[in-house]
Amino acid sequence: MPAIHFNECGNFRDDSQIVVKENRREFRIVNNNHKKLLEVKVDGCLINIEGKRCDWLLIEIDNNHAHFIELKGCEIKEAFKQLENTIRIISDPNNGYIENEFMKKWAYVVCSRSPMNSTEIQNQKINFKKKLKAVLVVHETKYTVNM
Repeated sequence: MPAIHFNECGNFRDDSQIVVKENRREFRIVNNNHKKLLEVKVDGCLINIEGKRCDWLLIEIDNNHAHFIELKGCEIKEAFKQLENTIRIISDPNNGYIENEFMKKWAYVVCSRSPMNSTEIQNQKINFKKKLKAVLVVHETKYTVNM
C-alpha cells in the first residue's frame, strides 16, 4: 500500500458504489470487486489555501491510481485550472501528501453543460496528457467509472 497522508479529509471505502454529487452533477464509481479506495474531500478540507483546487480525489489503494474530480456548472475552463493545480500539488511527493508518484491519473470534469467546442476539449486532453501525465475526461451531468 502506498504511503498517503490525508488526515481527517480522507475516508477509506470499499462500497460497491461510491458517489460524489454537487447540485445536479454526479460522479459515480461502480466498485463491484470491493477494491479499497480512499475518498478525499479536497476543496474546503485538504487544501484550504488560496488558489484553485478540485472537489474530490479517489485513490485506488492497491494499484496507486488517482481520480481527480471537479463537479462544475458551465465554467469548464475554470475546472481545468482547478484540476491542473490540484494534480500538481498532490502528485508532488515533496508536498507531503504521497510518498510515491501515482501510477496512473485521471482528471474528470462533470459539468452541467459544456460551452466549449470539441476541438478546445481535445486540446485540453492533449495538454493534460503531456504536462500532467493524466487522462482528461469531460462529461455532462453524470459520469460513471467501472472498476
